[in-house]
Amino acid sequence: MRSIFTMVTTAILLSAVGANAQIPTPADQPSNPAIQTTEGNTAAAPVIGENSFTMDGATAHIEERGFSDVAALVLDDQGIWRGTAMLNGVAVKVALDFQGNVFSE
Repeated sequence: MRSIFTMVTTAILLSAVGANAQIPTPADQPSNPAIQTTEGNTAAAPVIGENSFTMDGATAHIEERGFSDVAALVLDDQGIWRGTAMLNGVAVKVALDFQGNVFSE
């Protein structure tokens, strides 16, 4: 009797472990990092969202993308840093979203 109980308990535990191993990863997890570390952007336009860049951090990140004289940065109500900068000797408007994407006009 005791060996049957042990075998049944073991079978139940093993089946529970197998069931847990088959749970898929949720599809709603982000597929890209919050801060883009490569040279390219992950979006075609600034992405709206809560921005964790400080003004100094935003300035440094924009300058890492080849801009200079970054000025007049303001964090708008959509979480996008907007300001002006120089790119190849031309004054441009710049925008930085929470993912680290940098855009210019």
